[in-house]
Amino acid sequence: MLVRGVAFNATLARSTMPVEPERQKKLENLFRDTERFTGPAEDGLKQLVTSVYDNDWSIVRPLEQGRDEVRRAVRGEEPILIPPGPKGR
Repeated sequence: MLVRGVAFNATLARSTMPVEPERQKKLENLFRDTERFTGPAEDGLKQLVTSVYDNDWSIVRPLEQGRDEVRRAVRGEEPILIPPGPKGR
């Protein structure tokens, strides 16, 4: 959801419109909101991993990777996980 939704849309917004200071601030707020919403879920998953799942961190990695993709999109960096859109965009 983070990669194909939030990060993809942030990447699309940056690529189709000029990023003025006000727009950049909104993109940065998007990342802060992403951190705020995913943080508790990540904390809960980490507790489960250490107490129930024998330190199987593969359970947490998708959330970390999704958040990293949102961060990259907000900064205007090349995506790592976002698949190409229609017609290779």
